[in-house]
Amino acid sequence: MKEASMAAAPKKDLVDTSIASKVEQIKALPYATSIVSEDVIERNFGYKIIRQQVSSGRNSMIYKCESVRRPDSFCLIKPYKQGKEKIKQTIHEETCQIMRYVTGKSPLIISTYDIFYTNEKIYVMCDWSQKGEVLSCLKAKTVRLTENVVQLWAVDILNAIQFLHNNAICHRNVAPSCLLLTNENRVKIGTMSDACIYCKPDGTVVKQKWTKFSRDVNWNQPPEVAKLKPFDMRRAEIWSIGATVFWFICRLYPIDYRSSQRLTKQLDYRMSFMKRVSRKCQSFVKQMLTFQPGQRPTLQQALEMEWITGTASPAPSQVKPSAHTPGSPEASGVEASRSKMKPSSAGQQQVSQVPAPSPELPITEVTPADNGEAAGPEEVTAAETPAEEPEA
Repeated sequence: MKEASMAAAPKKDLVDTSIASKVEQIKALPYATSIVSEDVIERNFGYKIIRQQVSSGRNSMIYKCESVRRPDSFCLIKPYKQGKEKIKQTIHEETCQIMRYVTGKSPLIISTYDIFYTNEKIYVMCDWSQKGEVLSCLKAKTVRLTENVVQLWAVDILNAIQFLHNNAICHRNVAPSCLLLTNENRVKIGTMSDACIYCKPDGTVVKQKWTKFSRDVNWNQPPEVAKLKPFDMRRAEIWSIGATVFWFICRLYPIDYRSSQRLTKQLDYRMSFMKRVSRKCQSFVKQMLTFQPGQRPTLQQALEMEWITGTASPAPSQVKPSAHTPGSPEASGVEASRSKMKPSSAGQQQVSQVPAPSPELPITEVTPADNGEAAGPEEVTAAETPAEEPEA
């Protein structure tokens, strides 16, 4: 009986030792520096905060910052939730260590230079992007992104998340709102405030369980998260990447948790909105948005899918063809940049220093309220609508 019970026991989900070894490296990093007041940041560390708002996040403000050491730095200021609440309850200690660890290791993830905290606020000195957040840059609701642009952004997101997973880190909130648009019209992860370590030093995978799920906010999360049961964070991020690509194309999420309709019927209906893109793109998104977590592709499998490895082509039903057709300089640039972007065995992500010739992007303004609205406007290419930078 004892042998039978032992045989029936489920096997532990273990990660490679090279990944598990990163846990101790992250935990050994300092998380923040205690200061008396904001003046100390400029006097002792050389950061002069300019009260010119660049953007805003959840209960936080982002300002331009002058520094001799970091000329392109910005400052994210986040007040504590309740007066002099401890830093660990505002931005978790582990998250701060992760932000320090990934700095400078991948150009597809925001770098954090310094973290300070007082009795009232926390100050995160980081890099940013002149074009700002993707959502802020998508200005006109009558314009859509071309498939080639979405394809390039999907490659960037997949490579960024694969780098994190290879270093024992899960982002946990992959969505359009967490992405920054670079000067080369590429995207990178712009916030790490929800990141966590997904395994123990011995390699055992830690499954997360949410205690609360907001049906009005967490549209990018997979169905298993909404059940408030333990789930594999790595598999959940596969769904979130697929939901983000779906949002870029259709301008809404694949599932609305506020609806009383069954989730499977919602997804089947909303997948019909993707008829304007190629069948390869439809197949990619459909496989990423699989309800069974174990049946979703891994990140490596996703990077090897036909839509990712090849150039995008317009769907037969597309009324207006994209200006960026296969064989064009833009399409070949996507392929060239993709072939040069591979994670190294040392844990650093190596990306070509020469950016691919990216097209001027068609831009659309989008807010979370658009989640329940079906995308209907006609596609407009970059040649017809130039990209605009958001106002500071």
